[in-house]
Amino acid sequence: ETEWFQGHEAVFPVEVPKRLIRMYSFVGDTVLDPFLGSGTTTLAAMQLGRNSIGYEINQTLIPVIKRRLGLDQPSLSLLPEEAEVKIEFARFCQREVME
Repeated sequence: ETEWFQGHEAVFPVEVPKRLIRMYSFVGDTVLDPFLGSGTTTLAAMQLGRNSIGYEINQTLIPVIKRRLGLDQPSLSLLPEEAEVKIEFARFCQREVME
């Protein structure tokens, strides 16, 4: 699968977040991605030895994220033994505006 694949309209090359993560964090740090999308930033963080937390409100992207990170494989050999992978869907609730 190439960098540009079906499933998300704003996929960018993994080298973009890799450069920023390398410049602004250390191995073992945690990278926050509040707009997870297809998981490119989390993939870059994993490849560079960083932890990652990502949020995505579009539930249909969860299979894309799992596929991109290799989490749909029977073996998670790319992750350290002590790593924990947890993907959950959180519902976004819009507050009512009082007039």
